[in-house]
Amino acid sequence: MDSRDAHVDWFESCRLATQLGLGRDRLVALALLLGCDYAPGGTPGVGPALALKFFRCLPPGADATAKLLEAGGGGGNADGCGVLRRFIAASATSAAAPAIVSEFLEANRSWPLLTEDRVVWRRPRPLELVRFCLDRLEWAEEYTVAKLLPLLCIWDEQLPEGASAGCSVGPRPRRILAERIRAGVPCYEVELHKLEFDIWTESEFYTLCVPRHPFGQLYRDMLAGFEQLRLQEKEDKLKAKQEQQKQKKKKKKPAENRKPAPKPGEAAVKIDKFFVSQPLPPEPPVRPRRRSVLVDSLSDLFADISLSTSAAELPVPTES
Repeated sequence: MDSRDAHVDWFESCRLATQLGLGRDRLVALALLLGCDYAPGGTPGVGPALALKFFRCLPPGADATAKLLEAGGGGGNADGCGVLRRFIAASATSAAAPAIVSEFLEANRSWPLLTEDRVVWRRPRPLELVRFCLDRLEWAEEYTVAKLLPLLCIWDEQLPEGASAGCSVGPRPRRILAERIRAGVPCYEVELHKLEFDIWTESEFYTLCVPRHPFGQLYRDMLAGFEQLRLQEKEDKLKAKQEQQKQKKKKKKPAENRKPAPKPGEAAVKIDKFFVSQPLPPEPPVRPRRRSVLVDSLSDLFADISLSTSAAELPVPTES
């Protein structure tokens, strides 16, 4: 069952009998034909269509399981039902069929059903369960231990007073690793000591997620140590972050002998003092430049005459 989509398929036997015509005997026959937990292979060569045709060939009120187990029962009809029954009976597994019929159809049993007053609940014995699953289910030892650990932890949480009674090989928690969320349930990721007889698991410790509420109440000292360790880790991270910030500031700072930067307003005062104590030097005198004047008329005559030439030196034009 998937915990994220937990649901249960519910079938009513009365509705199966009235709507589908599948009574108790026909359900057992259907299990023999198509397969079930006790006979996974079913009947070779028979599928849902052939099984439905077999049920339609049976007369009303006939025992489907008895007809199925008959070796060649019934004569052949025009529609071939006798041949179909003989084929199914010849292909059915004769070894598993009687045991299944005895399990589900026979009312008288050689052993009585257990009652509540005769049942004594005891803590599971892990080693015996590992051997049982290996012999009956062919489960690997490591796989069985992995499936058994959550059950043992739940047992110890619900019955803490009997956790160590008569059994000293239970998985004991070592420390809390982290906080987790599993299928919407707050949990602790816990490290457990290995079982004494476990020689198949390669890791040194087990790791398992358990609900926070019962585990925190049973192991308060371990929870307090985990909270203290987590608080110390947060403080160490904060100190490391502050140290990194200090190192960055040191890299940005200039050399130690360099003067600090002036405060706002100090720069203007220093500039004013500089101008007051050290006035600007005087500007050098500007000498006038000598220029030549050209006359529009008689340009050829006066082109090379400068302003410094006196009037007496000017040539007198002659009359033509």
